[in-house]
Amino acid sequence: MQAGCSRPRTSGAGLCERHLKAFDGPGRANHDIEQTTRVYLEHDQQVREVSARLAVHPNTVRYRIRRFQELTGLDLKRTEHLVTAWWLPNRRRSTP
Repeated sequence: MQAGCSRPRTSGAGLCERHLKAFDGPGRANHDIEQTTRVYLEHDQQVREVSARLAVHPNTVRYRIRRFQELTGLDLKRTEHLVTAWWLPNRRRSTP
């Protein structure tokens, strides 16, 4: 498991294991999907802003967000899932 999600079985670690396990494998695509989702949520779900920020086509942003939801089981239209989706990648980034 990546740094930030490998702590003892706390509720945060459990959320990481449940939702982000799919992103722990090798591959650029996993990183791109997670990064795009983080930027998407930082920019209030504005696809065009995210597209410009990441220098990718808006449809690429939409695809990556859809893949994030498929891989994590989180529906970004549900508030609880949205909060979890925002918290998880930020936790991984900030926890050694």
